[in-house]
Amino acid sequence: MLESEDPYGLRKRLEYAVSIIKAHRPGSVLEIGCGTGAYLLVPLSGLFPQTHFVGIDSDQASIDFAQARFGKDNLHFELAGTAIPLGVHDLVIASEVLEHVDRPVQILRLAREAVA
Repeated sequence: MLESEDPYGLRKRLEYAVSIIKAHRPGSVLEIGCGTGAYLLVPLSGLFPQTHFVGIDSDQASIDFAQARFGKDNLHFELAGTAIPLGVHDLVIASEVLEHVDRPVQILRLAREAVA
């Protein structure tokens, strides 16, 4: 995990996600708006190898980078809009996302539909 906090609260965000995953032990976690996954999904996938992590993002370059650099058995990345399995995830994360999208209600609906 991050040794110290940064101006974006990355350490606090990661620690919060860790606490939720420890408490609930989800089998599958979806992050909507994951970017490259470097700050949340990659460390989480290392800490919880028994959990399957999926990251989706609308930025092709971020997904390409993530797929090339960070793909693991329990972690993969998809471009938003592709066929993401819905109704199968135990936990959905949308950290720092809603304030950046034109249709936040649509993102919330996707999150709800993604949950098992």
